[in-house]
Amino acid sequence: MKQLFKTQNIKAIKTPVIPPDRPLPPDPNDKTKFLDENAWLWEAFHVDLIKNLERAILPLQEYVETYKEFSAENDLDPDKYVAKFMDDSEGKTPATPEMIRQDIFLQIESEKKLLDRIPTELQVSMFLINCKDIRAAYATKYQQIREKNIKLIAQIAKDETIKLTASFRMMEDKIMKAPETIEELTNTKNFIADQGVEIEKKKKEIDEIMQNFKILDEFNYDMSYTD
Repeated sequence: MKQLFKTQNIKAIKTPVIPPDRPLPPDPNDKTKFLDENAWLWEAFHVDLIKNLERAILPLQEYVETYKEFSAENDLDPDKYVAKFMDDSEGKTPATPEMIRQDIFLQIESEKKLLDRIPTELQVSMFLINCKDIRAAYATKYQQIREKNIKLIAQIAKDETIKLTASFRMMEDKIMKAPETIEELTNTKNFIADQGVEIEKKKKEIDEIMQNFKILDEFNYDMSYTD
């Protein structure tokens, strides 16, 4: 009965293996030797694939070179940048709130230009490059400068308000102090008479402070953070 049925050998697929070294052609005089059956795979991997990968990587170097255009953004330090507005060393004059306001608009414009220059993703050769992180990192620097600038204006407004309030309080204390002698009474009367001119001078300070608060309102800054 066994002869009625032929035994079928199960055929298995042999997995190709990349040879560790380049297979050498067999000796043509030796008919018992054959070329390694995986020789084609060595050629495909070490010659064709590697060569094409090297060619594909070349444009990446050119892409990296484009970031030299962003050296200003790389070197930009928000803390150091804003600190220059408060620098009063060597006869330097600190920036006014209006000057800082103009710089805020400059930072807004710089961020817009940056976002236009860097796409969210870019196709380079066979690679799709995600530019979101570097784009966001640069944009964040401009945003931090804006926030620090606004806080600086708020601090200036607060300091000037405290200074002005203190001067009025000193004026009030001197006027309200009960004189003990005729000389003190005379001095108080003279002081009161002079305050009309002083108050006129302080009107300019009040107008400047109000302008500072107007700038803060322009940027929707909540002064409760500095109260």
